[in-house]
Order: sequence, then C-alpha cells, then structure tokens
Amino acid sequence: MAGLLFAAAVATLALPTELLFAIGAEHGPLEALQAVLLFALAGGVFVIRRNGESWWSAGSAAFILFAMGARELEWHKAWIGGSVLKPRFYLGPATAGTKVLAGGLVMLLAASAVYLLRRHARDSWNALQRRAPLAITAATFCGALVLSRLADKTHLGHPRSAIVAATLILEEVLELALPVLGLLGAYQYSGARSDSPGRADDLVPVPAWERESR
Repeated sequence: MAGLLFAAAVATLALPTELLFAIGAEHGPLEALQAVLLFALAGGVFVIRRNGESWWSAGSAAFILFAMGARELEWHKAWIGGSVLKPRFYLGPATAGTKVLAGGLVMLLAASAVYLLRRHARDSWNALQRRAPLAITAATFCGALVLSRLADKTHLGHPRSAIVAATLILEEVLELALPVLGLLGAYQYSGARSDSPGRADDLVPVPAWERESR
C-alpha cells in the first residue's frame, strides 16, 4: 500500500490538475480497475476455499466483495434509484417494493459482515498478535477502508482546486489498495495451503468447531 500512496503523491505533484480530476472521476479508470479486481476476488473466494471450511464464510466474503464492486460502479443507483445506505432514500419517492428490496440487500450485507466477525474475529486477532502475514494484510485492508472513507469526506477548498484533486486521487488510490490487498491476501492464503495445511492454519486458523461442522 505504501507504493500506491507514493505513486499518488508523485502524480499529484507531476500531473496537471484537470488530468488528476479525469483519472479520479466517477466511472474513471481507477474506479473501473477497482471494480474489476473486486469482482474477480468475489469469484476467487470460492476457488481458493480450503476443503472443510464453511461455505457460509466464503459466500459472505464474496457477497461483500461483490457489493463493494457494485458500489464503485453505482449499480445500486442504476438498479434501485438511490443510495440505499442513506435514510433519505427510504423517505423519498421510491416505490414500497423498491424500498423493501433495498432494505433486504442492506440487511443481507450487514448479516454477512456480522457472520464473518463472529466466526473469525477472535482467531484473526490472535493471528495478528503473532504477526501472521495474512492477518497483517487483513488488518491493513481494514485500515485502508477506514482511511478511504475519511478521504471521501475531506474534499476541502474550491471544487476544481489542486487540493481537491489531490484528496480525490488519495481517496481513489486508497480504494484501489483494497482489492490489491485482497489479492495479496489470496496469494498468502493459497500459498500457505499449497505449502502445508498446518502453515495455513497458522496464518488465520480455522476454528475446530467449524471444521467439525462441515
């Protein structure tokens, strides 16, 4: 991620402001690349899944990754007509059926996140304390996600100013770091699996109760 941030800093210093706006624009090249990588990761979750692991975990992770990609392409607005995470959508003129569908998708997304946290948060925390590579990558992913949301809310100054262009590029690079970190995590996970099952469990151990339940 440090390399991406360094590239963003160089770009903001070397490139014209208007070009920065074009690169970081909605539906621009950075957003398109991020969406493609997120969709690839969503499908790849099932490919790298280890035998004996819960399909619920794979499905939950895949759904969240797909939703992240769809959000970047604003499919939710095209299909439903607004941002389903904002209360004003449910108070607006959308039909009752559309609101029910939107609310159902949001609840499914929240349930997927809660499921993953309940199943894996403790083991991931223990692995992070041991400085396991995959756990470090997962923690960095979460940090980049938080920072990208903060950058999204801090576009200060004139709408077409250089400082706004810089924060826009920073936001897009942080968001691009998410699938890049996801790919790194997938590589670490599958590499550990191919080397030895024991090593894979050392990275982010699969709870015994989950292995026994499959």
